[in-house]
Amino acid sequence: MKDGKILIVDDTPANLQLLGMTLRGEGYQVIATSKSTQVVESAKKSNPDLILLDVMMPVLNGFEVCEQLKNDQTLVEIPVIFLTAKSEQENINYGLEVGGVDYITKPFNKQELLSRVETHISLKLSKDEIARQREELAKAVDFKNRIFSVIGHDLRSPVSGISGALELILEMLKEQVKDEFASMKQIASLSHSASVELGAMLDDLLSWGQLESGSFKSHQHAFKLCNVLEMVEKLNSYQLSSKKIEIISTCDPGLEIYSDRRVIATIIRNLQSNAIKFSNHGSEIHTKVEKYEDEIRILVQDFGQGMPEEVRDAMFNESHHPKDFSMKNKSGAGVGLMICKRLATAIGADITVESKVDEGTTFTLIIPNAVQTEKSNTES
Repeated sequence: MKDGKILIVDDTPANLQLLGMTLRGEGYQVIATSKSTQVVESAKKSNPDLILLDVMMPVLNGFEVCEQLKNDQTLVEIPVIFLTAKSEQENINYGLEVGGVDYITKPFNKQELLSRVETHISLKLSKDEIARQREELAKAVDFKNRIFSVIGHDLRSPVSGISGALELILEMLKEQVKDEFASMKQIASLSHSASVELGAMLDDLLSWGQLESGSFKSHQHAFKLCNVLEMVEKLNSYQLSSKKIEIISTCDPGLEIYSDRRVIATIIRNLQSNAIKFSNHGSEIHTKVEKYEDEIRILVQDFGQGMPEEVRDAMFNESHHPKDFSMKNKSGAGVGLMICKRLATAIGADITVESKVDEGTTFTLIIPNAVQTEKSNTES
């Protein structure tokens, strides 16, 4: 049995019988009516995939019926093929103008009829499938957005609460010098660092969700860049301490930039985290800020594994996921960095990378130097 339901409309019973037998013989479901005034009602009840509509009928002709169908939003997508005598072909252009998709002349040729029916049934079913998939995709996107909303709001609050509580515990233990408090200090410190890192990961997921859904909004203002670098180093302290890596920063304490503080912090945190991941135990990472007339450059340089050219070139390509091919680290890089690249683009910045195998990697965040322009606009 073929897929597809067809409504045939003709005021001549013999024509209805012949059409019905022909179409049912091919496996189609067929509904028939001889009254032009009942077509719209019948279409609403049966929801056909195609309508074969006679042109010359009493009360309402086929063109008038087609106009009624196309004026109803629940029926407008159903294709209409006109059945017309040869003497009526001069009117067929009008029929196409009012919404018909094709026409068949009577007496009809069986193969021509079946060929055109199959073509338009297939098109209709394909459109229906696309519409169904689009609806499912919209539901999936909505669900994803709600998940990211939960991550961004419901989960971040308790994680922040845990971090705050652990920070208070650390402050209370700071004054304790007895040996029995040493292990408690270490556990509290590691727990605090892990909770901060978890909060940072939730921020990354939220940013990703906002970028994917198109809801990302940049909030730019003036801030001290060095303060951000200090905060980021604290966020990465757990990773740094576990590999005994030191970050050496070069930054003018008075340097103020105009950008999105949260985005800049997210990008630098990810660049440093990536550098830590691929650095050797006990090594250094250099974070250097360079100021130019029209831009600020923040360089994050490690002296670790480096990466081959093909990995470097695919680093920001969302259709690829760069992998670390060494035996030292199987986790690879790329997802967080892809988010960073998109975040940078969203605020008018850019990220570049230079790397050599066994020598290290340098990521450079390039931010437009808009502070002076912003101040000038404010003063004027």
